[in-house]
Amino acid sequence: FHLFGDQDILTALLSSPEFSGVPLKILRRGQGIIQYFGPAGYTLQERLLNLFQGLPPFIHSQGEKPWYRSKTPPDWTSFSQYLEYVRLEISPYNHIAAYYKNQVDEKDLDWLADSSFLSKLLRGIGFGNVALTGMPLAILYLLWRLSKQLRGVDDRFDPQKAYEAYLAKGE
Repeated sequence: FHLFGDQDILTALLSSPEFSGVPLKILRRGQGIIQYFGPAGYTLQERLLNLFQGLPPFIHSQGEKPWYRSKTPPDWTSFSQYLEYVRLEISPYNHIAAYYKNQVDEKDLDWLADSSFLSKLLRGIGFGNVALTGMPLAILYLLWRLSKQLRGVDDRFDPQKAYEAYLAKGE
């Protein structure tokens, strides 16, 4: 459980005597890297920063990968699933990867195409700009988080609870 992701392994390696001298540069979200993970992966604040300063040099698609999503969007009736599908479709990763699709020897690049109406609409009103395209979803997420704060709901990730749940599963 303590080696849940690649970051944990990298940290362990860089903390070892053999690699402890490797110089590091910490990448700040929004300036050095877009950490696209979940609805909070590319915040309204980061998008506004990128409108004026340009995109950071690195875009990392964490969690569910856009190339694994279904080619058919879910029905509108499952609104949260539909929004998650759209979020993956309009990801900054997809946007930038589309520039390079003619330079790679991949046969199945359908994941780069927008198949949902909302994705096509958001790309259109975003004028093809990475920061603008997903801004309506970022605003929606910000309003949702603010409403939870006003109601006193604290559902942030708690590592201890996650570890206890992991142990309870017996894996």
